[in-house]
Amino acid sequence: MHVTNQIGKHLENTSIHSIPQLVRNNDYTFDAERIGFIFPQYYGGMPEMVESFIKAMKIPSTKYTFAIITQGGEGNGFVQMQTKKLLASKGLSLNYVDSLFMGDNYIRMYGAKSSDVYVDRHQKADAKVNHLLKDINQLKNKEPSTGLIMGSITKPVYSIWKNRLPKIDKKFNTDTECNSCGVCTQVCPANNIIMKTKQTILEP
Repeated sequence: MHVTNQIGKHLENTSIHSIPQLVRNNDYTFDAERIGFIFPQYYGGMPEMVESFIKAMKIPSTKYTFAIITQGGEGNGFVQMQTKKLLASKGLSLNYVDSLFMGDNYIRMYGAKSSDVYVDRHQKADAKVNHLLKDINQLKNKEPSTGLIMGSITKPVYSIWKNRLPKIDKKFNTDTECNSCGVCTQVCPANNIIMKTKQTILEP
């Protein structure tokens, strides 16, 4: 949300919409001259919720479409090309796309890093956001990164992860490191995290 708020705040005549909230409200119709998508990269690709939302969107016309993708690792180009192809299937051109290197947030795999690491990454990301804002306000064009070698590796990994997604976190729960702050239940876009007896449980 930080990146979305930064970009939405400084783009002219812009309103911010939460994809999970739009899905819950069954709201898929948009009519604007400029439409942007800001979402995280999951396992090298697009989150299933974002993909399903774009497929269901009804967009009469738009002159400029952009995408900003946040990621915990280095970009490989696959998710950018995936976004371009998906928008093309809706009759839309992806005029501008770029990625932002942020903090890893899949704690189960990467673990938690020190706050200094995240502060440094976010400061660098904020500096890049200023550059992106300038480009988007000027309606500049930027093609997706191809990354053919890494993309060829990422695509099958992403496909396997996507197929396993319905079961991957089914038995997940926390240990004594959880302080029961409840923040995860508030920010989860899928609304599938609940607190039980001071323990975090994922319910797909």
